Amino acid sequence: MMSISLTLPQSLLLLSLKDESGRPQASFYKPAIAGAGISELLLRGSLQLTDDKKPKLVAASKSTSQGPFLDLILTQISADKKQRDMQSWTTKLASHKSLVPVLAEELRKLGAVTKQTSKLFGLFTLTSWPEASPKLESNLKVQLKEAIAGTGEVEDRLSVIIALAKSADVLRHNFDRGFLKSNAQRIKAIADGELLATGATEAAIKAAKAAITATIVVAAVAPTVT
Repeated sequence: MMSISLTLPQSLLLLSLKDESGRPQASFYKPAIAGAGISELLLRGSLQLTDDKKPKLVAASKSTSQGPFLDLILTQISADKKQRDMQSWTTKLASHKSLVPVLAEELRKLGAVTKQTSKLFGLFTLTSWPEASPKLESNLKVQLKEAIAGTGEVEDRLSVIIALAKSADVLRHNFDRGFLKSNAQRIKAIADGELLATGATEAAIKAAKAAITATIVVAAVAPTVT
């Protein structure tokens, strides 16, 4: 199966937006996107987890540009004088005002979405990101569906996407209810990190599990995140 061509956060945002309106269709998509961004940087080695009992996120000593969105996350973590754990950073980053605009602009440049603005009461500017081309999202959904309906281990990156999409209540907006119900046990196993592909690095496993835990906790304590 061809590997996904999008970053983890790009994948989560695409799955979270309604195709026609370009508005989010899941309540907890921001924590999921933040968690996905952190996981992506961990998998790339740009972020590392300390060996503390409650591991903290730290930036690698040397890191090249990872693109606007990932650089935004990396800059925030690098500039903070206090070391924080995955949960704390997911919460903090989920409320960053540039989180969605910067990531959506990456998708726009890839041709996946277009940018639209409108006025609310003639005062407030609302921005939405309707679908421009279904190619990238369709390819992603095919791979996710094959992973969910398959048997055996699942590629690390797909495991993270499925886990975060499940935690953020995004899956039900992208796949048939009957399909999700019939594969509920496998989805749970993937989300629990039980089916990570053989040979996965320790960082990849930690990234997946930490991102999942952080997103669930954030969702539980911050139900008003939109």
